[in-house]
This record gives sequence, C-alpha cells and structure tokens, in this order.
Amino acid sequence: MLAIKHHFWKYGFEATSLFDLERVSGSPKQTLYREFTDKEGMYVAALAHYQVQEVQSANRLLKTQENPKARFQALFDAILADAGSPSGRLGCFICNAAAERTNLGSQATDQLVDALGRLRSIFADALNVPSGDDYLADSVLAGYIGFRNLVRNDWSTTNLQAVANDLLSMTDRGAKLPQQP
Repeated sequence: MLAIKHHFWKYGFEATSLFDLERVSGSPKQTLYREFTDKEGMYVAALAHYQVQEVQSANRLLKTQENPKARFQALFDAILADAGSPSGRLGCFICNAAAERTNLGSQATDQLVDALGRLRSIFADALNVPSGDDYLADSVLAGYIGFRNLVRNDWSTTNLQAVANDLLSMTDRGAKLPQQP
C-alpha cells in the first residue's frame, strides 16, 4: 500500500496507470483487482491511508501550542522545514487530490470530502471556532490547500514564508470575520 500511495501522491489519479501500480507494488493486476476491485479503489485506499497519517500528525502538532496563531505557526513551520525534502515537495496528497477532483469517481470524491472535512474540523478546534461558525476554519483550510500546492510547485522559501505570515494573520482576525449566513 505504501508504494501505491506514494505513486498516486506523486503523480495523481489520471497520470497513474494500472501498469504503474503493478510495477511499484510488485503485484500482478489480478492481485490488485482482487484486493481493491479497480484503480479507483486503490486510490481511495491510498488516500484513506494518507488521511489518517496527515490528519493525526497535523492535529498533534496543532495541540502543542496554547493559542491559535502559535498553533498554525507550528504547522506552517513544520511544512516549511520539510519543503526541501523529497516528500515535502510532493505537497499534501489530500490537497493534490482536491486540485484533481474533477477527474475522480464518486468513491474517491467521497473519501476526499471526508478528508477535507476532517482537516477543517481540526482547524476549527485549533482556532477555537464556536460550533456552527466555520467561516474562519474554511478560510484557513483554503489557505492551507493553496499553501501546500505552492510548496508542491517549488515556490521559493521566501515567498512561502510570506504566504504563511499572511495566513497566520487570519488567526488574529478571527473575531472580526463576518458570521456565516
């Protein structure tokens, strides 16, 4: 599963062929089909595996600080520290999938929506957002997705830091944002 996850994470759903998955997993297509039914099933399993890992990691990191701005500073600092590594430059599999969503089937779309919902939920908790007032959490999630995609596209560290600083300013403005209609 790790090799399949890494391949989808790096190349996406559309650019990945069954031959690629056979090659990276070392399993014949009959075995892959028996275990996952089809390519979309493999993608869903890979995305679910990544989701558990990413959401738990982000949640642990966000809980290490006392206030919302410090929580997200720790998150963006960790992303920036990892940005030069091979896995860091892959971006976030969930964010990559969100950018590719139009090419995904219903199972994969459902898994993606669940993953984004879980990220949004931990962001809302980290921001101390009152239940039902998700405007700020949505804004931070949108910024996070964009930020992770900039990392994937080799944005300069200087520009990434500037973007992170702008995103952090949202955590200060939380009380001033309009209520969601």
